[in-house]
Amino acid sequence: MSTRSTDPQHVALILDGNRRWAKLRGLPAMKGHWHGLYKALWPVVLEAPEQDISHLTAWAFSTENWNRSDKEVEYLFRLFERGIRNRVNELNHKNIRINAVGQIDRFPEKLRSVLREAMERTAGNDGMVFTLALSYGGRAELVAAAQKLAGKKPHEITEESFAQALYDPDLPDVDLIVRTSGEQRLSGFMPWQGTYAELIFSKKQWPDFRPEDLAEALAEFRVRQRRFGG
Repeated sequence: MSTRSTDPQHVALILDGNRRWAKLRGLPAMKGHWHGLYKALWPVVLEAPEQDISHLTAWAFSTENWNRSDKEVEYLFRLFERGIRNRVNELNHKNIRINAVGQIDRFPEKLRSVLREAMERTAGNDGMVFTLALSYGGRAELVAAAQKLAGKKPHEITEESFAQALYDPDLPDVDLIVRTSGEQRLSGFMPWQGTYAELIFSKKQWPDFRPEDLAEALAEFRVRQRRFGG
């Protein structure tokens, strides 16, 4: 079956290139992460509702990122904490609901608390849902879902029941995945939800990504013919 794309319901972003952006400018990696959050992510998120997106997911920290130095990982924790705390009012004003998926229990209690408070504060918003994928890995999510279903009989495990066992069963399938930095791979990002997602690979490093770049990706999505195997 083939259909002309309209507006995507769920757009997912792979935020790649913070460290390379910093290296090209002779800056420490931390500067790349700072610019990636404050100059790219928050502006994109706050403008996304104007593009008629109902769900926006950003892969901000992967399971592999735990292998980085303690100094860099701890800096990212503080950056997430401050960023969420400083932007929750703006997100709330924009009627955006904050969500999170991944191994959230692996993070320090302070970060989990800030995230929990932001989610509770915006829970009543009925606009765009902004999901942070934190300590997220596609294989880890599939394994976690399988573990939840381990006690069921084979005939009870269906695509529908498996989807209900994912980190967030209310998260719709991804229509469009955008990855920055020129890398043309998904690195295990949302293998279940993104099965039929359209893919766009931007050559820009993530800190240089702006709301107009998202608008450009959406314009490309709308002219594509989506095929679902029929």
